[in-house]
Amino acid sequence: QTIVQYVSRRSRMEAMLKESSAQLIPSLSGSAGGSRSRQGRVSANSASLLGTLSWELDLWGRLRRGVAEQQALYEGSEADLANARLSVQASLARNYFALRVLDVRISLLDKTILAYEQNVTVMRNKYKSGAVLKSDLTQAEQALYQSRASRDSLKADRAAAEHLIAILLGKAPVELSI
Repeated sequence: QTIVQYVSRRSRMEAMLKESSAQLIPSLSGSAGGSRSRQGRVSANSASLLGTLSWELDLWGRLRRGVAEQQALYEGSEADLANARLSVQASLARNYFALRVLDVRISLLDKTILAYEQNVTVMRNKYKSGAVLKSDLTQAEQALYQSRASRDSLKADRAAAEHLIAILLGKAPVELSI
């Protein structure tokens, strides 16, 4: 939406620049007309052609300064638009890389969870055989549950980052899957 606003502003400034530049050019207007009348047996035709040429002399440079001012405003609007595009692109890149970091962290947690699951299985078997205390099994299970909770939290963060990327691209979040 921000970029659309800046594009609209630039278009307005471009139109104003063209309008002020047109004041430096002479203007020509004209009209033509014709008529036919009849009185008794006499017919009369008449035609008229009217033309006007006008041009404002810019002795003191008022018009040229107005054009220069509009040119500067137009160039400023171009710079604002470029800045807005760059800002959105930077935000998009930042969020994309954050999303990829989250992917790596989720992948590492998946591997960690697999290792903790195997550890819990081993600890249960050792507990049943009396080789370890209940506290050791509980500690292994707690590490597994914490890792699962961390993974779920990272997945929620990833979904939020993906939604933000969709919004930056001007799409509905359901339309984008990275």
